[in-house]
Amino acid sequence: ADVRIMGGLYANAFGQSNAQGGKLDGDSYHDLLISSLQETPPTYRGAAYVVKGAAGIAGVQTKVNVLTSGRVVRVAGGNSSFGFGFHTAGIGDINGDGKAEFAVSEPYNGSSKQGKVYVFTLGGSKVPTSAADAVIVVNNDNTITANALTGRGLANGAVLDPIKGADVNKDGRAELAFSGWNFNASSQKYGQVYMFNGKAGLLNKPVTYKLSDADYTW
Repeated sequence: ADVRIMGGLYANAFGQSNAQGGKLDGDSYHDLLISSLQETPPTYRGAAYVVKGAAGIAGVQTKVNVLTSGRVVRVAGGNSSFGFGFHTAGIGDINGDGKAEFAVSEPYNGSSKQGKVYVFTLGGSKVPTSAADAVIVVNNDNTITANALTGRGLANGAVLDPIKGADVNKDGRAELAFSGWNFNASSQKYGQVYMFNGKAGLLNKPVTYKLSDADYTW
C-alpha cells in the first residue's frame, strides 16, 4: 500500500465506512473519509475522520496516524449508540462556492431509530470537530419513524467529480441524496430515497431540514 493509516481500533469499528471525500480542503489532493462507528466506549458515540491528501515520496510508504497527524480532522458523534459514521460520503460543492462538502449518517438516531444525516464543510471559518458543527442537519419527520434508519445509504458524488460532486440538475451545485425506510398507511415498510438540491448561499448559516423538505423522493 502507498499509504498506511493507523491509530484506529478494531473494537471501535474503525474503517466501518470508507469513502472518497473529494477535494474537501480546497487543495489539489483528494481526501479520504473513514468512520469509527463505535468510538468512545462505553457510550459509543462514534466518529468520522477526514484524512487529507498530500504529496508523497515515490517508493516510500506514507504512514498516517489518525490520533496524531496534522493531516487528520476528527468529527465526533454527539449521541450514545446512534451510529454516527455508519456511512460517510463526499457529496461535492452543495452551495457553489468551489469547495466540496461531506456527509455523515447517524441511522439509529432517536429513541425509535428514526435516523439523521449531517453535512460538514472544511471551507468555513471553523474546522468541524463534532456533530454540533454540522452546516446542514436533516431530521426524520415522517408519520411513522420507528426503525426508519434514515441515512442508511449515502450517495457519494465525489466518485463523479471531486469538487462538483453529483450535479444532477446542472446548476453548478451538488445534490445531497440518501436512503432510508418509510411506511405506508398499513405500516408496511418500503425503501425511500431523498434528494435535496444544492442552493447558492446555503451554508451562510446552519440549516435544519426535514425529510418532507426534500426536492425529490423515490
